[in-house]
Amino acid sequence: MKKDEIQIGPEISPGVHLGLRRTPDGAVRKVTCMPSGDGVPLAPGSEVVDVEAASTDGWHKMTSLYKVPGPAQVATPAYREGYDRVFGKKQKAGLA
Repeated sequence: MKKDEIQIGPEISPGVHLGLRRTPDGAVRKVTCMPSGDGVPLAPGSEVVDVEAASTDGWHKMTSLYKVPGPAQVATPAYREGYDRVFGKKQKAGLA
């Protein structure tokens, strides 16, 4: 099983670097990279990875350890139905 690879680029703010992530099928996308630590919040949709030493071409093998789920969906159909029942459907503004 081939692993994704990452190439870490320039620092764009203190501790934050631009990078490129390459999948085994050759697709490349831009990413931001930063170290994590105890108590540091993780943004929805981000990923915690383990990065190995770089090869001679500058690409690091990486292993995904944890993917942070995206934001929770609040407005489910049941929520909307209950909201409409309590507060009524949205009315179109008309002329007075």
